Amino acid sequence: MYIFETSVYPREHEELWRLRDVSTQQYFGFMTTPLEEGQLLSLLLKLMKAKKAIEIGVFMGYSLLTTLAFPEDGKMIPIDPDKEAFEKGLPYIRKANVERKIDFIHSKVLPILDNLLEDGSDEEGAFDFAFVDADKTSYGVYHERLMRLTRVGGFIVYDNTLW
Repeated sequence: MYIFETSVYPREHEELWRLRDVSTQQYFGFMTTPLEEGQLLSLLLKLMKAKKAIEIGVFMGYSLLTTLAFPEDGKMIPIDPDKEAFEKGLPYIRKANVERKIDFIHSKVLPILDNLLEDGSDEEGAFDFAFVDADKTSYGVYHERLMRLTRVGGFIVYDNTLW
């Protein structure tokens, strides 16, 4: 608790704190990104000067608010089949003024990843960062596609695991 109180809580953006508080009260509240993981994601985004990222599994969007670390022209493409949960978190994303950086896609994941990799698409190698926090049984399938979508030197993070 000492580390949280001295290092994590003071650095958490106000809207992140509010969204985390609301998210943990939901039925699947245990699925929200832990705050120390959110800060790690934010730090990685800042250190690598990421401008384009993809996220698989959004829930209410706590991890999306790490886009606060993006530059003004940064973009996050989150994909989730549960739009209802995302919309519950949207007011916090709007209040943090990062909605313009987020292009939410309401869909199953694999068709979108496949569309991004279609012949003629310029998305291959276009992403700096990928975060996956959903459908753990499909991590291998996602990884194969994300390796192609993420540029050399980019990061792919799987819910507390850096690959």
